Amino acid sequence: VSKASPACGLHEYVQDKEELAYLKECEFKQGDIVETLITCENGELINLRLDTTLPRFYSREFTVRGTQGLYLQEPNMLLVEGQFDETLGLKKFYDKYMDNAKEYYDKFLPDMWKNVTEEILQAGHGGMDYFEFVVFADCLLNNKEMPIDVYDAAAWMSIVYLSEQSIRENRTVAIPDFTNGRYKERAIQDVIELPKPTL
Repeated sequence: VSKASPACGLHEYVQDKEELAYLKECEFKQGDIVETLITCENGELINLRLDTTLPRFYSREFTVRGTQGLYLQEPNMLLVEGQFDETLGLKKFYDKYMDNAKEYYDKFLPDMWKNVTEEILQAGHGGMDYFEFVVFADCLLNNKEMPIDVYDAAAWMSIVYLSEQSIRENRTVAIPDFTNGRYKERAIQDVIELPKPTL
């Protein structure tokens, strides 16, 4: 299901920009903020936010939550159930746990990220693009199965159309199963092998 705020930001943005004068009378239809909730078959919940037209600092806002902990990208903070002080005020809490995920790097960070260079980090999206291209090239050259295949791409890209449909019709819509049920038997292909977490 997706919901959108009114579309005001782009209209306001172009009003005093001479180079964008041709857009001043345009009717922008994309909401300034679009929130999409995806409920997975096993109950996992994915929250996607499109927020590209209002003033804000750059952030991907990556967050992963589970029964035993929480990871927040911006403060690089990992909170493990029973191993942090919930009673601290906000400032003391951030002072104590800000950037504490570094303490877990040796145990959980994949080797490719342990040896990352500044050049790799600058290659796009903080190094992610570099590793994706390396894996893509390796799969092509060595006739390996791609970790992200056409079915993944179809499912991910369908979110754009399905979000638009959900907003327009004010209802929840289903994501089609592009694999015709084969996803249940398909081996998971990760871009990299991740260590199994045991905290």
